[in-house]
Amino acid sequence: MQDKARVDTMNQNYLLIEVLESIIERVDREIEENSKVIPKDESKEQELLVRKVNFENNIKVILEYINSLKEGFMAFSVVELYAMFGKNDSFLTVKFHHNSESAQKYGKEIMGVISYNRRNREDLEKLLKQNPIPKNDGYVKFELSDYPEPDIEKKEQLLRNGFLASDVFEVGSIGGDFFKNEIKDTGKKDLPGYKVEVDLSDFKAYKAMINLYSRRIKDELYPLIDSEWNSYYASRIFYYRESISKEEWESKIYEPGTQTIRPDIREVIYNIKEDEGQKLSEQEIADLQSIYASRYKMNKALLQKEFRKAAPRKKWNDILKDNWSIFRVLWQKSVMFSTINMSTFGAKHSVYLDFERYLHIMVRHCSELQIEEFKQKETFKYKLTDVVKLMRSLIGQVQSQIDKRLDEGIEFKAHDLRASYYDDEYYQIHIDKNGRLLSIYPYKKPYEE
Repeated sequence: MQDKARVDTMNQNYLLIEVLESIIERVDREIEENSKVIPKDESKEQELLVRKVNFENNIKVILEYINSLKEGFMAFSVVELYAMFGKNDSFLTVKFHHNSESAQKYGKEIMGVISYNRRNREDLEKLLKQNPIPKNDGYVKFELSDYPEPDIEKKEQLLRNGFLASDVFEVGSIGGDFFKNEIKDTGKKDLPGYKVEVDLSDFKAYKAMINLYSRRIKDELYPLIDSEWNSYYASRIFYYRESISKEEWESKIYEPGTQTIRPDIREVIYNIKEDEGQKLSEQEIADLQSIYASRYKMNKALLQKEFRKAAPRKKWNDILKDNWSIFRVLWQKSVMFSTINMSTFGAKHSVYLDFERYLHIMVRHCSELQIEEFKQKETFKYKLTDVVKLMRSLIGQVQSQIDKRLDEGIEFKAHDLRASYYDDEYYQIHIDKNGRLLSIYPYKKPYEE
């Protein structure tokens, strides 16, 4: 059985167990209610007890089947959890095997962020360079979220002792796909790794990010980029306003020479307020609309610029008419786009991808978004929703070289035989001296000396 099919089968059987457990709870209530009746209905109680035993026996049979599926199988090793989720400090939902040590200690499901110190990360990075990568078991320390309710004892145990990697059978990570369900990308490959749908509709993401960003700042991991600083200060303003120093207000939060919070921070504050179920005032709504309108105007100009480059000999109205569906999707989505940090742990300089360069790369090298003359360019062979993950992985391969170049105050270029290589393809990368990703794209025939 393939690993993914095995996990799906275990998941279905665990769901069946949960259904049977809920039925047993209902039978227990019926038994208790019957015991209060005078005189007690002995035949009904006997019938209920038989039903309960049958359901319990069914659960035992299902657990035995799940145990047979678990033999010689570990869904995630310590290294895999780091490579797939921990390296980027992803917020996770971790599901344990129901009869495992971790499930007994912490419950069947926990939410939060895997916790590493610098030494842990360095050791794991070394393991990732081994061939083959070891399938190692061990305890993984975890920073438990306060959602849905804080559990101090469990939080301390997870941070001190962790959970056993082999107890995990499914992991879901938070993170939206920019084009999810918007554009078809049939026939493209998926990047390796499980993709699990997780319902985190009530999760207070911004509050959790305070701890994550604070840890990166304190431990000097990879530097925050502007969009992350905006989220960091907006979250502190909303949740812990009194913790902000006068210097931070004046140098980081207020517009120069004023006591007005910068618009990019105000926007995040409004988003947090809505996430918390609070209504915006009429003034706040008008301010947010003004921020969005300004961004729409700016992004429309960027879109027009790129589309004109794709068809320099056509009139603008003809370009727009022939490519309206792609233009509309990009324009609508652009207002919610936030500059992306493309680096991970260990980076001395963070590489960032803003909307202008994101647009430059995507309309040239994603077949779903290519128009006019750009259709002649090389394309990514992965699905649209995986392209940013791919780019981040490629940058991770050459991050030490990027840091060296940026230390010298010069741009970074990977091309020809020095290009990044992934899944039988070479990629060219161009980053300016400030860490801005300018271009990244596949090419099939690198120069050979």
